[in-house]
This record gives sequence, C-alpha cells and structure tokens, in this order.
Amino acid sequence: FPARIGSMFFGGFTPPQYNGLNGNMDELRIYNRALSAAEILVLSQRALPIKLSSFTATQKNSDILLQWQTAQEANTKHFSIQRSTDGINFSSISTVIAKGNSVSSTNYTYTDNNATAYLNNSVIYYRLQSVDNDDKTQYSPVVTVSLLSKNSDVTLLQNPVKNNINLQLTLMKQQQVGITITNTAGQQINTTQQLLPSGKTALSIPATNLSKGIYYITVHYNNTKQTLSFLKE
Repeated sequence: FPARIGSMFFGGFTPPQYNGLNGNMDELRIYNRALSAAEILVLSQRALPIKLSSFTATQKNSDILLQWQTAQEANTKHFSIQRSTDGINFSSISTVIAKGNSVSSTNYTYTDNNATAYLNNSVIYYRLQSVDNDDKTQYSPVVTVSLLSKNSDVTLLQNPVKNNINLQLTLMKQQQVGITITNTAGQQINTTQQLLPSGKTALSIPATNLSKGIYYITVHYNNTKQTLSFLKE
C-alpha cells in the first residue's frame, strides 16, 4: 500500500477508510530523528504566532475603537489593522507593535480616527493581520461595526413657524453646513453657510419675510442633505 499520512485503513477496507485530517495537508516535514519537546514547541509557535482570545470594534462618536486580547504570543512582530467597506477588499490603515513572546494575556487597543470618512456606509469591516519575526502572517476573524443609522440629524423644533425657524442639528464632527429655504415652486428664498461644531447645535433663522404658506428647508452636510417641510403662519 502507498504511504498515508494522518489516515489509517484495514486490508479489507471494512470499516471504510478513515481520513484523520478531514481535509488536505498543507505542509509536511520529515526528520530522520526524533525532535525534542523544545524543537516541537518552536515549530508549533511558528505555525501559530498568536492565540487570539477576543477582537471587538465599537463606535465611539465619530471614531471606531478596536480592542483585542491575545492569550499567548510567540515570535510575534506586529499587528496590521485592516479596514474594508465591503468585507472583501481590505487595506491596512495602521500598525501596532506586538509584545512578541508571552504565555499570559495581553491587551491591545487602536482608535480609527479616520472612520468619519466612512460614516455614510452602514457597516465597516475590520480584521487583524499578525506578522511574526519570520514574516509569516495570520488573520483574525472579521468583525463589523454597524454604524448609527444617521451620522447627523436635523430636527425642526416648531411647526407651524411664526417668526423664526428653530432647528436643532446633531453633527458627528465639525463641518460646514449649508441651509437653503425654497418655496413650493422650487425657488430659493434664502441660502446661508455656517461652520458648526460637533454635537447638538440650536439654530434660529428669521422667517418674518416669508409669506404664509408651505416651504422647504434643506440642510447640506457631510456630502448629504436632509429636507424638511414647514408651514409659515
């Protein structure tokens, strides 16, 4: 019979052949001597640079906080933090130096301060690529962050409107905001630009020059816009 690695069988094939690998073998090394326990440990550590206990991603305002913990590390050089907007194509955004060698738990954190550029996406994907000193790599499971359904929000505090249009804007970051008022015919009545801070901001726009009727107020922010209708009494 031909040599079989990781499987066994009987001459009559009853019971059926057994495949202990339950799959395919990726790498095979054959030695002409018995390896010591220390040598086996080094080889196993090279095959598995880290043992990851946990990996999480959480939205903190306009940032994404990544936290992970290793149960053990062997010969690990660094972690490459990778981000994706489709869960398929990942790009490296930063590197965190690893502890290297450890048999106890080690905690790591990284804050993605550039996540604001992706707040229009409903989900952001992250994964870790661990690289050891021999440049062998290992990938973590992919974690996702379901972003807030509205990265910014505009609320009309009073409707119908009498003397002023009172708005409340909640922004995830400081940015330029454009406000346009139009009538039902689509004609622009008033347009303003303001630099507003992150968080909640109350605005009062004079409306005494508006005739009675229905109007639309459109707020432009973060490459998006939100339009609300109001009645001027």
